[in-house]
Amino acid sequence: DLLISRVSSSKRPSLHDGFTGREDDCHVVVQFSSKASEGLRDWVRGQLDKRAPQLKIKEVSFPEDSCVSFLVNATDDGFLAGAEDLLLSKPVKEEFGGGQRTFTQRDSKCFENSDDIRQFFSSAERQNIINHVLHSVHATEEVTVEGVEFLPGLPIVARCKREQMVLQVFPLHHAEEMKRLKKEWLTVHLHHQPLSRPTKT
Repeated sequence: DLLISRVSSSKRPSLHDGFTGREDDCHVVVQFSSKASEGLRDWVRGQLDKRAPQLKIKEVSFPEDSCVSFLVNATDDGFLAGAEDLLLSKPVKEEFGGGQRTFTQRDSKCFENSDDIRQFFSSAERQNIINHVLHSVHATEEVTVEGVEFLPGLPIVARCKREQMVLQVFPLHHAEEMKRLKKEWLTVHLHHQPLSRPTKT
């Protein structure tokens, strides 16, 4: 069975939302449990949108097991900022000395292929950056959402995992989940066309 999007009209994908139906439109999946309410998911989504605007998030549902997931990608600037945060070492152009150097956005033009994110970062690097950003978003105040208490300074996604509201956060190269997604992938709500199947990188 195909997975059918459950995004509300305000969240429906458009031609301008960054999701074009290609396999590289999603690098990390945040899978909520069936007991995670819509209110909780909306709050988490709102916090991620507000505090990590470099992430591009799409919500889809898995009718077979009543689970909802976020498909997460990032903007090009978000990947570059994340690479600097993670102190990734990248190849430098020969004209700037060659070799490897810790990436900085200030010197981005000194690095090979830095103007093409898909060449500059491997799939694993992009997934690591997205995972880092996801787990870097903290609650800013004490708040209880649908029975789940969030404390200031603590990571929101990690808290959801501890409360079993989020089942797992996984990259699309995870073998078992890849097999499952290939078997029953999603359709884009407005276009009713399946996304490209994820492939190993």
